[in-house]
Amino acid sequence: MKFKVPEKFKIIEVQPTELRTEGSIFSSPAFGPDGLVAVGSGDKHIYFYRHNPQTQTLEPLTKMKTEGMVESSPAFGPNGLIAVGSADKHFYLYRYDSKTKTLKQVAQKKTENEVFSSPSFGQIGRAHV
Repeated sequence: MKFKVPEKFKIIEVQPTELRTEGSIFSSPAFGPDGLVAVGSGDKHIYFYRHNPQTQTLEPLTKMKTEGMVESSPAFGPNGLIAVGSADKHFYLYRYDSKTKTLKQVAQKKTENEVFSSPSFGQIGRAHV
């Protein structure tokens, strides 16, 4: 059986790229709008990369600091939201502005325990962990 990709999905082919962080990577990368890629690192940062269609590579955009290792895989939600948990007992929410191609932290919530699980977004756009 041949699998056909629905037209609403866009396939991005990327040349092999070495994404460097200063720590180990335990999380899976998450892919969002405008070719944005997010991945957590053991160096207490979440890294953001953007796909460059001309070179077919991922280019560093920025990194955001947390106080603990980021083993949780990020999740993309509606309206440019990105959620991720950290071993520092916090849940972080970022917003990507596709017009200015910038990221900013919009929320940081304390949790009872370290966050290793990956967040998800519900039907009305709320982040859950």
